[in-house]
Amino acid sequence: MNWFLLIIPFTVILEHMHGMPAPVLFFSAALAIVPIAALIVASTEQLSTRTGDAIGGLLNATFGNAPELIIALVALKAGLLDMVAGPRLAPSSWRFCAARSSAATVSPIGTKAFN
Repeated sequence: MNWFLLIIPFTVILEHMHGMPAPVLFFSAALAIVPIAALIVASTEQLSTRTGDAIGGLLNATFGNAPELIIALVALKAGLLDMVAGPRLAPSSWRFCAARSSAATVSPIGTKAFN
C-alpha cells in the first residue's frame, strides 16, 4: 500500500501539466485518495487502541469521512453545488421515506395493517 503514496505527487504533476485530459487527471486523483484513506483508517485504529472504544469510534466516524469531505470541498470550489448537495440530500430523504413506510405498516397492536 505504501507504493500507492507515489500517486499523490504524480497527480500534482499531472494537474500542472497543460493539455492533460480531464478524465486522466480525475482517475489519477481518485487513485491518490486511496492511500490517504488507508492512512486515515490505520491512524484511527491505532488511536482507538490507546484511547478506548468510545473515543476510537468517535475518531473513526469523524476522520473516516475525510476523503469524502476533501472531494466535496474541491467540488464546491469548482462550483459544482449539485454534485455536493445531491448525495447529502438523498440519504436523508431515503431514511425519512423508510421510517415513514415502516411506521405506516405497523398497527398499534403490532400486526401489519395493509391498506
